[in-house]
Amino acid sequence: MLYGGTVTAAKELEAYQADLVSLRVRQSDLEDAAIELLEKSEPLEVALARQRLALDDANAAVADVSGRLADAEAAVDEEIREVASGRSSLLEGLDPDVVEQYVALRRSLGGVGVARLVKSRCDGCHLEIPSAQLEEIRHAPDDEIVNCPECGRILVR
Repeated sequence: MLYGGTVTAAKELEAYQADLVSLRVRQSDLEDAAIELLEKSEPLEVALARQRLALDDANAAVADVSGRLADAEAAVDEEIREVASGRSSLLEGLDPDVVEQYVALRRSLGGVGVARLVKSRCDGCHLEIPSAQLEEIRHAPDDEIVNCPECGRILVR
């Protein structure tokens, strides 16, 4: 329209020319901004690629550790089954009242229901047993179950 001769009014031609100049300036500004953004994006793409590689390495490590964990869990489960079956065969020859007492003590005393008697001290609560009670414990028959007077654990003499 500017050079075709269809518009004859000078003011209208000047307006078209001003719009054309303004649009070219705007196009140039947008192209410069796009180039600037592309220049900024290149190092970010390189960093992203590095992070993706690191993520792949981390995922591989997680998969490896997960596999080893599953193997270890399977081994522990097998060991638990073996111990449980061995425990049940050992319990068959014991007095059920003693086993019940042991289980109750173990639950109430943090997992340790039996302790050694070391000199005059209970190895479970680490308290000194009074001498009169210690003499009673030492003179008790070997097949009698004796408990620590302080913590109640079964004492192994």
